[in-house]
Amino acid sequence: MRRRALRAVMGLAVLFCLLTLGGNEDGNRELRTYRNTPQTFRIAMSVAYTKDHSYDRFGSPDVVREGEDGMYEIRYISDGSRLITLYDTTGRIVDEWRLKRLLERRDFCAIIPGTHGVSGGGKNRSVLASNSNSS
Repeated sequence: MRRRALRAVMGLAVLFCLLTLGGNEDGNRELRTYRNTPQTFRIAMSVAYTKDHSYDRFGSPDVVREGEDGMYEIRYISDGSRLITLYDTTGRIVDEWRLKRLLERRDFCAIIPGTHGVSGGGKNRSVLASNSNSS
């Protein structure tokens, strides 16, 4: 019991250090590796960020859009990338992505349903075809 409690405290201490320490010489916080982690993994890690965490880490958003299912914010990062943060209706972060450019409709048109990749290149194999060949 004592060992389990010690491990829990050490785990929380490591998580605290990872989330609070860091930054570059300008004092700006660097984007951590959890930025593209889906909410299900963050829940499993007991890390569920809210809108306040985003403001604390990256400041005010440049673009804010609200809808029935929640809202999203876009922040322009100094390296030219954009940080897109999606929230649910309670203000919890659902997803957070950092992109060098915003995706366009043609990016999604290149996706072929039932395959492992995108069109163009001829190396894509259908999931159904590969499963039927193995039987």
